[in-house]
Amino acid sequence: MNSYKLICFFTLIFLFSIKLNAQDLDYKEEQLTHNSFDNRYASYNSEGNLIIFESNRDGNWQIYSMDVNGNHQKRLFNSKSNDRRPTWHPSKNIILFESDRSGRSKIYSYYLSSRVMSKIPIPLKGNKSFAQFAPNGTELVFNYKINDNNFNIYRISLKGKRLKSVIKNGHKNLQPHYSPRGDAIVYFSRKHTKDKGDEIYAYNIIIKEEARLTNSPQHSFSPNWSHNGR
Repeated sequence: MNSYKLICFFTLIFLFSIKLNAQDLDYKEEQLTHNSFDNRYASYNSEGNLIIFESNRDGNWQIYSMDVNGNHQKRLFNSKSNDRRPTWHPSKNIILFESDRSGRSKIYSYYLSSRVMSKIPIPLKGNKSFAQFAPNGTELVFNYKINDNNFNIYRISLKGKRLKSVIKNGHKNLQPHYSPRGDAIVYFSRKHTKDKGDEIYAYNIIIKEEARLTNSPQHSFSPNWSHNGR
């Protein structure tokens, strides 16, 4: 597992080094949102021509789309709820997001072309969050909150079938992401830090083996995979 190259955001120093490397490679950094509010969790669709993100510019958290140059920013839903953390289907213009429109945080899918929204029928009563599609687009992984210090990780089909517990240890285990091959997930956890620090782990869902990837006095969180998963 340690051979996997992960795109991980560890510290401000690490982020600064990434910025310098990007400049060395002649990548151009461009600010796409220009307001005094928070704009987060931006990602490209599979075609690379559309970006979704969350913003609190209208008071509550809502989901927006925009062109890759930052133009045509528009709010996708007209609700009074908090709609958060949108992520794309691997090959279609479908997004997953979480919403508290029914009182608790639940996972929804939304088809941009037909504007059809559906709640994923997950048979768990608590708050669900940080949903991500599997590479095959038929399954998702998500967080399930027990309390503020206890988050489990589950898998389920897009139709709400085959619910499976992946990580369950009585600690915070957050922001799972599938590997490009769909055989592993990466996430961060506090299970070995007495719930004080965040460390990054990878878990092979086929052979059910886990590897701790970071061991730092600083927080290591919000990991993701490289494009080829290596």
